[in-house]
Amino acid sequence: MGHLPVIADCYRVTLQWSPIASANPANVMHFSMASGDESDLAAGLDASWENGMFGCVSSGTSVIRYDILKLDGTSPTRFFVPDPANSEGLDGQAGGDPAMSLAVCVAFQTDHRGPANRGRIYLGPITESEISGSELVGVDTAVIGTQWQTFNDNLVGLGTPILHGVASYRHHEFNGISGYRCDNYPTTQRRRLTASRT
Repeated sequence: MGHLPVIADCYRVTLQWSPIASANPANVMHFSMASGDESDLAAGLDASWENGMFGCVSSGTSVIRYDILKLDGTSPTRFFVPDPANSEGLDGQAGGDPAMSLAVCVAFQTDHRGPANRGRIYLGPITESEISGSELVGVDTAVIGTQWQTFNDNLVGLGTPILHGVASYRHHEFNGISGYRCDNYPTTQRRRLTASRT
């Protein structure tokens, strides 16, 4: 993983998905809290997921663990199992054979310019039944984008607000997300440069 920066009040969360077709999907996101700890963040995530956020992902996989690391330079990674009461929002829901190399991209937008202030997440694998040529079929990308925005609103509305954001490892900065855009075509995950942001 390499050397990680110190960013005040920022947590790196890796969503670990159950294995599918010998692959172990994972998604990395960043969150910020002014108070509380990793367990509070895990509980806040449990309370905030929206059904359909990951609906385009193959039904053969689901989120089984949060790996949470506070970016303070000293804290260890802590591991949490999602609350079963919220499992519907963390399951892939698409039927059909998985297209292991393809995903749906949700872009994260902030109020700041420049590549260090933009992020994305790849939701996959999607399935063959969701693809026709170079287009997505049977996937309502507008709904997915709306569900992510609702998730963000849920986090902000908690008793201890949690911000979903983009962390720039090069600049040691965190900026909250102001909007989400879900692309209407399948894509493949692209690795970022060493000085990455998510």
